[in-house]
Amino acid sequence: MSIHIRFATEDDLSVLTGFQLKMAEETEGLQLEEEVVAHGVLHLINDRNKGFYLVAANNNQDIVGCLIVTYEWSDWRNGWIWWIGSLYVEKAYRQQGVFRLLLDKVLELARAGDVKALRLYVDEENLAARSAYLRSGFKFSSYQVFEYEDL
Repeated sequence: MSIHIRFATEDDLSVLTGFQLKMAEETEGLQLEEEVVAHGVLHLINDRNKGFYLVAANNNQDIVGCLIVTYEWSDWRNGWIWWIGSLYVEKAYRQQGVFRLLLDKVLELARAGDVKALRLYVDEENLAARSAYLRSGFKFSSYQVFEYEDL
């Protein structure tokens, strides 16, 4: 199996939207609004100031996985922290190194951009993802994520 990693384009919108809908359902049992997700995906694809999508494509150019990177400025480190999110790999391609290829590309880009740290969050019930991240070199942080949604 040959997989290559590239930046997403608008041509990938429908596939990436579908992946996000599947991920929300699989990991958290959520039914997201397709139109809202599609607009969110498109905004990120078109505005590299917000972040970027990477996609994993097979020999047929079919997208089999993706993730996003968004940015946080750290005044403590005087540099960027990149957040990995929206990671999805098609079921038929799981456990075949697709996430590792995506992560390797993020690491390559981060090192070239003088990024100080990579972070991600995962639902505490998603044991498979937690295990994959630990195997990939991530460590548990001393921070906990809090969220305020009612804005």
